Amino acid sequence: MKIKNIIFCISIFLLLGCSQNFKNKKDIISYDKINFKNQFYSGDSIISNNLFIETINKNCFYSEPYLNQSQKWKKKCPISKIIDNYYKKIKNVENINGKFGEFNLNIKKIEQKEKYFDDFTNSNSEINILKLYLYTFKNNRKVDSIDIYMHKNSMWGDTDNIYYFNKDNIFILELDTDVETGISVSNLKVYNINKNTGNFKLKEYFTF
Repeated sequence: MKIKNIIFCISIFLLLGCSQNFKNKKDIISYDKINFKNQFYSGDSIISNNLFIETINKNCFYSEPYLNQSQKWKKKCPISKIIDNYYKKIKNVENINGKFGEFNLNIKKIEQKEKYFDDFTNSNSEINILKLYLYTFKNNRKVDSIDIYMHKNSMWGDTDNIYYFNKDNIFILELDTDVETGISVSNLKVYNINKNTGNFKLKEYFTF
């Protein structure tokens, strides 16, 4: 009977020990991921798909100016809805906090106006710019920052940078919308966060 009790105690000890080890391994796996409580702030994963990006220049071209009002065109060009969704959500955003390993993350919204001289109207004009900046902090000190989102609109069209976080990678897709020609891709940049220093580094750069 004593032997059975000893074996039972050893089994419980090993089971608890294995469970603790599994938990620690799971924590290590997720340690170097960019984490936000609200998953929306991770962005839309579709913009990290090169095959999808390559279809934008082809499918989002206007066969005639201002065709973006057409439902048929919008269905053919899903990135137009994605751009709208980003803007609608982000314009109401305040500060958002997250984690990356031992670093604190903060997303901050900044609204700006850019003045320029319009040759067509022969007058001074302003462009409204909405941006999101991502900051890394350690011990309450800023380590680095990067602009991850931008919406710049003028009478001739828009420029949008939209983002997606995947583990330690940050995908930033730059798109141009022209009122006469449609939506085109300018470039895709892929950054990562150094898990030791908290600095952002450009890993890859694609043009389409």
